[in-house]
Amino acid sequence: MIFSLVANIGDANVFELFHNADALGKVIVVGLLIASLVAWTVMIGKSLDLNRLRALNFAFERRIKQGESLLGLRIKDAASLGPYAVIVREAQKAAAQAPVNVNNTSDDKNLRMRFIENAMQRVVADQSIQYESKMVLLSSMVSGAPFLGLFGTVWGVMIAFSGMGQQASASIQALAPGVASALLATTCALIVAIPSVFGYNYLLTRAKIMMAELENFASWTSDSIELEFDLMDKNAQRPLETPQSAAQAAPAAPVYAPSMPSEPPPPEPPKPSPWAKPSREFSIRLDEEDED
Repeated sequence: MIFSLVANIGDANVFELFHNADALGKVIVVGLLIASLVAWTVMIGKSLDLNRLRALNFAFERRIKQGESLLGLRIKDAASLGPYAVIVREAQKAAAQAPVNVNNTSDDKNLRMRFIENAMQRVVADQSIQYESKMVLLSSMVSGAPFLGLFGTVWGVMIAFSGMGQQASASIQALAPGVASALLATTCALIVAIPSVFGYNYLLTRAKIMMAELENFASWTSDSIELEFDLMDKNAQRPLETPQSAAQAAPAAPVYAPSMPSEPPPPEPPKPSPWAKPSREFSIRLDEEDED
């Protein structure tokens, strides 16, 4: 495929240049062509992989925005749902395994959240490795292909000058085929390196953006879980209303008791009449006064 792109450059024939190269030059050229195919395969595959992961992340984010609780979210196969789902699933496992104290103090809450955050940080690190996978191979081709092509060119020029020294007469016609075949290695090296450097920079930038989005999502997940824990603790501290407690808390209804008739007061003693008969002492005194 690459040969057909540069088969005829002016009057030069690439196949003829390849035929005139020595064995080592041919090996270098074939290796560079294979490296070019690998580089294009890696770039296309990596781009499709990043697109797929980003689509899964957006789909899972839309599912979360429906208002469902993160701790109560059911995730069956987190790996097939994307990196965001893996973070939430590991956070759920860490929340279930986190040590919980009966006192439930602020230190206990911080310990539980640190346990969950450490689990999410491990997931972020693993997913970052997945984002940057195969990028090392692409960067190696970017940096290694020019040196390999330079080596092929230097080797071809050295062979061309060595062959010209063995001839009786030196001319440009005798030197040109060997030098042209040697420069073929540099051409193939540039065919590998130029697309690879642009693809590498593009894919690396996309991977860094997605890693930043992954860290932001992990931070948001930690805050959301902490809020859910606070809400659960407040509901747990609130006393449950039972029929007995409701009856105790309700005001007592007034009890109707019929009024009993009270006993009549005792009669007052009769007052003495002013016309009543005088007492005996008074009558005796009157008799004594009559006798005198």
